[in-house]
Amino acid sequence: MQDVPWSGGRRDIPATAVRWVDDEPFPGIVLVRFGDDERHEITDKCVIFAGDLAPDSPYPTPTAVTCDVLEVDGETALVRLTWSETDAGLTEIRVPLGLNPDAGKDALPALSEGKASFPA
Repeated sequence: MQDVPWSGGRRDIPATAVRWVDDEPFPGIVLVRFGDDERHEITDKCVIFAGDLAPDSPYPTPTAVTCDVLEVDGETALVRLTWSETDAGLTEIRVPLGLNPDAGKDALPALSEGKASFPA
């Protein structure tokens, strides 16, 4: 395994807000999927995800999950979720490096500084 030059750096990975779950507790709960084949799910407050998610937002809609990159190994990165855990109780997961189609060839393709970018 190789050390990540910006290990511990906070990054946003692309995700999909699938649906609004409930208005309570305030400001509301949303279901988000991400990772390889969107197999990881987080059901949590809408404010922890990127974008202005609301009950009347069109779903599914692009968003992002904030994480800290711990290491890179081949085609995946081990990340620790910053604000939540998955519905399965995981806080550290592996994500494929190919998640972010807009990253430059010299950057880790799945992980971007700042907010995630989405295809047009």
